[in-house]
Amino acid sequence: MKRWILLWTVCLLMLVPQPLQAAVIEPTPHPDHPVVLHVFTQRRILIIEGRGREVFSHTFGDERYQYVPKRVLTTSEGFVVVGERISRLEEQYYEIFLLRINLHGDVIEHSIFEESRNDALRDVFVYDQITMIHTQAQHIPAGAQDLEWVADKVYWIAFGEVLETYVFSESFSQAKQFGQTMALYLDDPLVPEVLILDEHQLLRAGQMRGVEARGVYVGEVTLQFVGPLRLNGRLIHTPITLDEPGVYEVGFAGATFQFTLHPSLQGVSSQGLYKEALRIHYSAGQAWLNDDLYYSGALIDQPGHHRLIFTAPTYRYEVPFTLTANVQGVLDRQVYDSPRTLTFQGEGYLNNTFITSPHTVSESGQYVLRVYGQAGYEETHSFNLQLEPQRSLDYWHMGEILLLSTSILCGLYFSISHLLKKRQKSR
Repeated sequence: MKRWILLWTVCLLMLVPQPLQAAVIEPTPHPDHPVVLHVFTQRRILIIEGRGREVFSHTFGDERYQYVPKRVLTTSEGFVVVGERISRLEEQYYEIFLLRINLHGDVIEHSIFEESRNDALRDVFVYDQITMIHTQAQHIPAGAQDLEWVADKVYWIAFGEVLETYVFSESFSQAKQFGQTMALYLDDPLVPEVLILDEHQLLRAGQMRGVEARGVYVGEVTLQFVGPLRLNGRLIHTPITLDEPGVYEVGFAGATFQFTLHPSLQGVSSQGLYKEALRIHYSAGQAWLNDDLYYSGALIDQPGHHRLIFTAPTYRYEVPFTLTANVQGVLDRQVYDSPRTLTFQGEGYLNNTFITSPHTVSESGQYVLRVYGQAGYEETHSFNLQLEPQRSLDYWHMGEILLLSTSILCGLYFSISHLLKKRQKSR
């Protein structure tokens, strides 16, 4: 009897519908904003939730289609979710789907790519507005049961539109991202055999972009190439970005050439003339200001004919500029009739007497202001100060003034006395 009860219990439990096991992707925090994306499936429904400063939720899928997430990536504007949408209709197949969600939780793109039907998703790379999807096309040969590889495909996608499709007859084992360049590895896991630069450029063996023979570049350059390359004698196989100033020698595809890279400068230009103190910022390298080591952003406030110098083996780059004494208060060969306040930068001498800025001149005379700076720099300003002399009162003038004052006071006294007498008589 107990055995029958146990069997009936087991049967009843089997008849009770069991919850589907949820597929979960690890929470994805955004690197620059306080938002975390949670992606998981429940009962064949894809659920996307945002938590943090912005809270949002979206669901995808129904009885016709099941969404299976494979990758979650971040961009400057939000998140990208890529996976496979499986058809549950009479004709069963799967396609790649792509969802873009901004930082406020809005779904700004929901794309299905029929071109990828029944292609296996291998990898996804995102360049903000452009997404690269790597798939493998497979099929089942007639009379066989196992899938057979046909070709690798790379789709460049922007705003739901496939911009370019690359099909490779050889399967590549992996793809790596170098800045804005995608490197595809076929046989050798260390040496890429194909580079995708953007949606319109693809490099194969023996091809290179980025620099030319005898080219001169500023700031940084990126060498994109397929095949072994020697840079200043060093063997490299993958794209490389250079920012150190210098002369570079490249050996590639049987040819050797040189190019020059200068630093990017802010705050100064060659042969520039400046009045105010300045700061120079440079992108890379080690700089010298005249004979002294100069660090990017340091203040330059001493007048002079300056040279900013960068050096490296077989390389020298000079940027000459002038910082004046910026003398204020007087102009050369001018005459003034009021005191003058002199301001300047540098080492100043007024009529061969050392002075500091600011300095006020309040006595008449001929003056020569000399200001010295670095590297033999000198400015000279001569001016004439002619102040009007103050008039002094002599004794005769003082007597005349005293007599006039006394006469006025006496006149006022007699006038007032006369008026008072008349008023008393009238009463």
